[in-house]
Amino acid sequence: MRYIYKAYILIFIIYKVYMSKDSKNVSVEKRKIWKIKGGSYILALPKQWVENNKTNEVIVVIESDKLLRISPTIDINVEREVEIDYDRINDPRTLEYFILTYYMQGMSRIKVKTQNVFDSNIKKRLRDLRDDMLGAEIVEDKSNIFTFEMIVDVSTYHINDTIRNINDFINDIHSDTIKAIDTLDKQLASEIMGRIKEGLRKYRFMVRQIAISSMDIVLSKKIGIENPRHAIVYGTVSSYLNRMLHHTAMPNSYLAKINKIDTVANDFILKMAESAYNMRNNSITALINKDIDTAVKVIRIMSLQKDLEDELLNYLFTGDIETTEAISYSMIGKEFRRVSGFSVGVCDAVANLVLAPKKLS
Repeated sequence: MRYIYKAYILIFIIYKVYMSKDSKNVSVEKRKIWKIKGGSYILALPKQWVENNKTNEVIVVIESDKLLRISPTIDINVEREVEIDYDRINDPRTLEYFILTYYMQGMSRIKVKTQNVFDSNIKKRLRDLRDDMLGAEIVEDKSNIFTFEMIVDVSTYHINDTIRNINDFINDIHSDTIKAIDTLDKQLASEIMGRIKEGLRKYRFMVRQIAISSMDIVLSKKIGIENPRHAIVYGTVSSYLNRMLHHTAMPNSYLAKINKIDTVANDFILKMAESAYNMRNNSITALINKDIDTAVKVIRIMSLQKDLEDELLNYLFTGDIETTEAISYSMIGKEFRRVSGFSVGVCDAVANLVLAPKKLS
């Protein structure tokens, strides 16, 4: 749940970036456009706006024939360094939570300091934490100071490539999970559960990418988020991908309580797994291609997945299967149904990208 919470915090931050900080002070006025020699046009900018932003250069974004966005150039490195006073926290788990949150918010350097000397166990946890942040390096490791620096440029990755990378990772987990269920391979199931950490690492990078791009219109367009308002949509998608990763892996945790394969229950589970697999992949394809027709088809299939779950539960309630195993099978079915549910969420995101009113697009 805490990762959903983090994602929505980031979505809120992205929203605030593009909304006025003080809507009560919004000014609307007409300004004359002057034609100059050579056929170009000039426009006088409000003096107070220029002085407040301390800029002599602006970014001009043509969003449509009737909408032009002008914003000051932004040095995204400004205020992207943060220092954490461990003495005020004094709790390793809270410290880790802070660091990962700052990473997803787009910080380029994260420094942790103490007035004393770091305990060796805390130092080990900090070193291990580097593996949870894609592109993080340890640049300072002293007795009382520990600093991470992020060396991967998020602008080198198109947002669609990031989404594909996460989905491909989930595909591998999904395929192996089906094998583990079909053959009751508990060793494979245990190995699959160990992969979740790498998936979370990819998810955090996507949130970081969206957060940083939300501060820079040029960067946003470079990675494929053409409309700044769509950053909110992609932030939501990152949360859905995280949940699909979790619910795809979780069936493996229930296999440990199944001692013998029940062929009828297994048949329902494998059908649900296949349906969830197809729905997720089709929803991602619809998102990348902005294909509303495919998105609608995925949404309509959800009712079939619910029917399969109902049939599974009806069978499990007959009493022909041990209670413990019946519960395990029902939980596995519920996980795949949830994957399908979040696939529908991705399709809703497609609708928000494609069906925006022309005046707001």
